[in-house]
Amino acid sequence: MMYVDVHYIMNQTVSITNLRNNIFSIFSSVEINKNEIVIVKDGKEIALIKPLNKKEFDWNQYKRNVDKAVSHLSKFDWSDVLKVRKKTKARRYKKWSM
Repeated sequence: MMYVDVHYIMNQTVSITNLRNNIFSIFSSVEINKNEIVIVKDGKEIALIKPLNKKEFDWNQYKRNVDKAVSHLSKFDWSDVLKVRKKTKARRYKKWSM
């Protein structure tokens, strides 16, 4: 079995036979090093293997959305909810009172 070191090449062309023989090494390179691999069959490029770009969580957008929801909910009159809450015996949150 031939080992192909694809860990230091950013864009590489690999034959379909080489891909079959070294698939785990090639996919490790794509995953870890974010390499793009072009697959070639009979001298023609037929496919591209590239890493997925995962979107990172945007905490600033999250805070803006929470602030927007809080400002929107603070405009409502919650007195009817509090009246029903006081009438019910089952209290899920014992310290909740207004």
